[in-house]
Amino acid sequence: MLQLPTLLQVAIPTPPAPNYSPQLEAIAQALNHHEVIPGWFLGTVLGFGLGLFAEPVKSWIQKRLSRRRAERLLLAEVKANCFMGQLFVAAPGLPRVLFSTEKYDHLREKDLTTVFEIDQAGSLNRLYRSFQEIAAGPREQRTHAITYEFSLFEDAVKRGVMGRYFKNRLDKEGSPLRHIAAKYVPPSAKEAAG
Repeated sequence: MLQLPTLLQVAIPTPPAPNYSPQLEAIAQALNHHEVIPGWFLGTVLGFGLGLFAEPVKSWIQKRLSRRRAERLLLAEVKANCFMGQLFVAAPGLPRVLFSTEKYDHLREKDLTTVFEIDQAGSLNRLYRSFQEIAAGPREQRTHAITYEFSLFEDAVKRGVMGRYFKNRLDKEGSPLRHIAAKYVPPSAKEAAG
């Protein structure tokens, strides 16, 4: 009888172990020369990443600068209007009061979103709207309306509704807003005094 070799008995040649030494030497050389990632690729990736990061930062900075500029303009105009209101209340012979609304109107026309960010509760809008209404009516009514509107605005500033910028500059002793708001006499106090 003839015997067939079994599978285990057949000699299968095994391939030689791969020689990775040239590749390992190339990797070691690249690491020694810091050329694992090509410079152009690294620059491209970093540039792209910084570009993505820089755009929101740039937008935030521009928005903040725009808001600061608007706050400075509006604060200067509010202070000037406080002085005008003080002058009108203090000088009974003054026939009318001229409030300035030029900067506020310009900002509302050109940069309404910034004005809304500053005046979230509408306190500034109410004050400026009242300037138009104050022009008509008898002097006593105008005096009461001026002091009333400025006292409401002062309350909004005190509560921080207008933000820190207005609060830090208008909510302190001797500010023009406090002077004009202090002149307000509620109707019930008038009736009790009179």
